[in-house]
Amino acid sequence: MRYKKIVLLIISSALIFTKTIGQDITLKLNVLNINIYKFEPIFYEVQVSNLSETVQESDIFFGYCQALEIYNPTSKTWGLLKDSEKTNNSRFNPMSDFGLHSGPITRKYWIKPQQKFVNQFAYFPFEGDFYNSVNYFFKENDTIKIRVACKLCTKSSDAKYSNEIKIIILGNDTEGAQYLEKKHILHFIFEPILFHNFQGHFFPKEKSIYPNEAKYIIDNYPNSKFAAWADLYLAWNESLAAGKNITEAQYGLTQDSTLALNNAKEQLIYAERYLESALEGNNPLVRPYAKQLYYAIIENKFRLGLYANLEEYFNALEYVDSL
Repeated sequence: MRYKKIVLLIISSALIFTKTIGQDITLKLNVLNINIYKFEPIFYEVQVSNLSETVQESDIFFGYCQALEIYNPTSKTWGLLKDSEKTNNSRFNPMSDFGLHSGPITRKYWIKPQQKFVNQFAYFPFEGDFYNSVNYFFKENDTIKIRVACKLCTKSSDAKYSNEIKIIILGNDTEGAQYLEKKHILHFIFEPILFHNFQGHFFPKEKSIYPNEAKYIIDNYPNSKFAAWADLYLAWNESLAAGKNITEAQYGLTQDSTLALNNAKEQLIYAERYLESALEGNNPLVRPYAKQLYYAIIENKFRLGLYANLEEYFNALEYVDSL
């Protein structure tokens, strides 16, 4: 009987201190780049907060609150911004955890009183395959209005909505943008962002025009907002090439393993130089991707014996930690 009373007390406490699903959860949208060209990603943060004094419950993982809605001024209605619900927050390191959860079959998620979670996302405003699509959703010299919509209860059609933010779609008013406008794939320099863990589609350098185009941007438009992205793209390209050489040497897939490893060492050194240049550009949007790639390059350099000793290796890791 004593244990039954304890169980009843726990259940009663849960009923008292947990309100209706999502009742007091609030969403706050922050767009990190409100002036963009039509081929640029939208970088945004979503803050999920429990501003009440009670535990709040949700049917979904709080990190899934990323779907964007766009306002249609003609019909005066809001609609889903295509594929924004599929945007992957793992492109950034999470800024916080996502609360307690039950499971694994019927999961519930809880957020404590006064607790906040912040997640960052990057949304690409085009439809189709990355390497062929030129179907961009936004038009030049336009203004769009977006918000986040999040359904916290699977049994209800109601959704929580964030604040609304206006984004200006720029015309191609700079030389850098005008150069990219002439390219078949305007958004190629953002390729490292789209592919998680930088495991993208590898173009052999002699068959790809994109590295040369990235170098052209850096040489001719060093002060443009695209220069740091071009540096990151080149670092990623060199890193992919190095990884390919390392794998082929490791599994005997090349006729000359020594040559492949020597090429990998040179490619990693170039990749690090491009990353340093990207970081010097002081573009806050580039920084998280540059850091993530930097760690991968350091690990491969360590595997190839490019550090004189462990102290030099750990110093390299500490340097990237400090960025």
